[in-house]
Amino acid sequence: MNKLINFLKIFLIGLIYWPCILIWAIIGGIIGGIVFKIWATWEEYWGLVWQEIREWKRYPGLYYNKYIQRLMNTRYRDPKYRIHRLTIPECKKRYPNAPFPFNIVIINFVILLFFLSPLRCISGIFQAPVIILSDGYMFWERNIMKRYPQNKYEKLLELIRKRKDIESNEFKTTFARLLLFGGF
Repeated sequence: MNKLINFLKIFLIGLIYWPCILIWAIIGGIIGGIVFKIWATWEEYWGLVWQEIREWKRYPGLYYNKYIQRLMNTRYRDPKYRIHRLTIPECKKRYPNAPFPFNIVIINFVILLFFLSPLRCISGIFQAPVIILSDGYMFWERNIMKRYPQNKYEKLLELIRKRKDIESNEFKTTFARLLLFGGF
């Protein structure tokens, strides 16, 4: 009788809990997934932009050498420039300082806006509800069903403590249940 009452309590709580978690995972998860993925993308973009600006501002010699190398690698590999092939000293005379890295900032922004943000938003739409559902399942297991993760591993630890053969079928099935189903 006590098991029946306990089962009915858990069943009635589950009738309220799981639809709420499912609705929250779908609505909140999709919105949160989009917002947080956009936020993460913008943080990454600003990190790259500030790194480029800091390098341009604080280490002008290093940035200038990188700029000259980029010019030599891109512009003077083109066949129409091969007639007027410049050496590095001539290139340094023609371009005495490195300009502000507008092209890098703008190219990164275009890539962010048209490529990274939409793809990351799509991944957020699918990842966030899964995360919310898995957290809801963990809450259900720990707080409502009163199943704690350490209890799941007691049988496996017993087998190891008894120094049973690791090749035994009992060990393999117990370990497989742990990996596949998270418990017994």
